[in-house]
Amino acid sequence: MDILASKAKNYGVFYPLQTFSIQKAVDFRSVPICIEANSPENLIKLKALADIISEQVVSVDSTQRRQLHLAAVFVCNFVNHFYSIGEKLLQEQQLDYSLLKPLILETAQKAMQFSPPTVQTGPAVRGNATITDQHLKMLEQHPEWQQLYELISRDISLLR
Repeated sequence: MDILASKAKNYGVFYPLQTFSIQKAVDFRSVPICIEANSPENLIKLKALADIISEQVVSVDSTQRRQLHLAAVFVCNFVNHFYSIGEKLLQEQQLDYSLLKPLILETAQKAMQFSPPTVQTGPAVRGNATITDQHLKMLEQHPEWQQLYELISRDISLLR
């Protein structure tokens, strides 16, 4: 909004909250569109346009949009990176990544149905130091993943 303020009289932001990649088409009807404008009149215009494209249109301010983007990086980009790590760990043992797909789907479905902290599972939330230590030892060849595992496990254990 700040950049647009110095360049135009009428302006706003049209922010589809979705990940985009060339490999997969997106159904925009299910994509939330976040809008912000410099005037009520421009907000009405953006909402009318967004309503044509999406079934969920939300008016947000710049601070909220930045927070939304930060949250999106965690639930999309970081989670996808963890999928990549999981795939590489399985490849090291000649295991197929497809073995993880039902688990990924179940986890995503739970996250959509319940508050994520209430359905958190795993050794960290159970306080199972034996398994956590075993996993850390298994990651010795990947010290950066070992650090991630330790940091995330510590953060999860705070939920207990």
